[in-house]
Amino acid sequence: MKSRSTLLVSCALSLVLLLGLATSASANSRTFIGAKYKGAVGDLALAYPGINAGLELEYRFDNGFAIAAACTAGFLKAEVDDGPTVDIGLYSAALGARYYVMLGDFNPYVGVSGTALIANAMGASATLPGLQATAGLEMMFNKIRFAGEVGYEAFIIDKKLEEGGIVYGVSLGYCF
Repeated sequence: MKSRSTLLVSCALSLVLLLGLATSASANSRTFIGAKYKGAVGDLALAYPGINAGLELEYRFDNGFAIAAACTAGFLKAEVDDGPTVDIGLYSAALGARYYVMLGDFNPYVGVSGTALIANAMGASATLPGLQATAGLEMMFNKIRFAGEVGYEAFIIDKKLEEGGIVYGVSLGYCF
C-alpha cells in the first residue's frame, strides 16, 4: 500500500514539475534513436530478466520537454509445477513524457510514462498495463547520447494500482 502511494506522489510531483517548467527555454530540439536495456530489482526482477533489450525513440522540443517511446524484449525459462521447462517471452512497451534541465552536455531529467508488460508462453499471452515515474541523466558526446535512469513502476491489476518495484535502464544512441 505504501509503494502505491509513493508512486502516486512521485507521478503527481513529476507532473507538477513538468507543467511548472513548461515555459523555460532550452538550447535545441532534437530526435534520438538508440538501443535500450531495462532491468528491475526485487519482486519485479522476473518481469525484466537479464537479457532485456530493445529500442528507444525520443523527440525533444525547444523548451526541454520530450515525448518518448521504448520497447524491449526478454526471455526466460521457467519450470511449471515440477514439470517441463517452458520459454516465456516478456515484452515491455512505454510511451511517456520527460522534462530535461538543459545544462550543456550533462542534462538531468524526470519523466512519467504509461507502460505495458506482455508475457507470452505456450501460445497464450497476458498483458499488464502500468505506470512509471523515472529520473535520469543524459550525457552527450557530439551526436552520441548515453543515458541512465532509475524509477518506480507499478502495474494495474483488476482496475487497482498494485505494488511494483524499482526499475532502471540505460540507452545508447544517435541524435539528429
